[in-house]
Amino acid sequence: MTVEKMSAVGETVSEALEKIANEMSLSIQELDFEINSEQFISENGQPMGLREFEVSGWKRIPKEGAGEMEAWLNNTFAIMGIEANVSAKVSGNRLIFSIESEQGGHIIGRKGSTLRSIQALMEEASSKSGYDWTFSLQVAGGEERKERRPRNDDRRDNRRDGRRDNRRGNRDDDNLKRLATKLANKVLETSEPIVIEKELNGYQRRIVHMVIKDFEGVDSESFNEDEQRKIRLVLSSTNEG
Repeated sequence: MTVEKMSAVGETVSEALEKIANEMSLSIQELDFEINSEQFISENGQPMGLREFEVSGWKRIPKEGAGEMEAWLNNTFAIMGIEANVSAKVSGNRLIFSIESEQGGHIIGRKGSTLRSIQALMEEASSKSGYDWTFSLQVAGGEERKERRPRNDDRRDNRRDGRRDNRRGNRDDDNLKRLATKLANKVLETSEPIVIEKELNGYQRRIVHMVIKDFEGVDSESFNEDEQRKIRLVLSSTNEG
């Protein structure tokens, strides 16, 4: 089947895709796209930045099994007795599931063990059904923080320390948001995925996912590397073949 492709130039991926979507009378969400990496290489073979670059886009052809796997995940949570809101987004050959639940800690499990088990079962169910998907599961909400009871009754000092910790925590959160935004912009500029090497806890990973969720043109995905949970930033709707 012949797929109609169009190209457009923009300062950002979103700007170029908006032009293509308007020409094809589609929404951006209905497009797949690719960026030719050669335009970021100079004639002498050196990487270079561009103020504008070309994006090719075409109408996304829905792949079989996306709705079925979302239903499978919802059914799995129902069996586990977990209430969760699940939404799915297609990125090339990958199904990215955003899971919001007050029981997020139970979904993730100790060191991510439960989440890995769910994903493994999901991949097995998908393969048995004949679907060709890879999966990314992103969990937000529900992580509990255990607080140690103070050993003395000096509440005034505790309140002072609490205010200081809050200020420090807010600064750390703001720095992490700026880092996520900076790296997301770099992904758009280079079209190359970036792994956040900084070691992040579950709370910090959720901050990154929430920032990227509102950042057009870039997706975030969690993965395990050397028993450590990391985040990779990639172009949205990347064509993976």
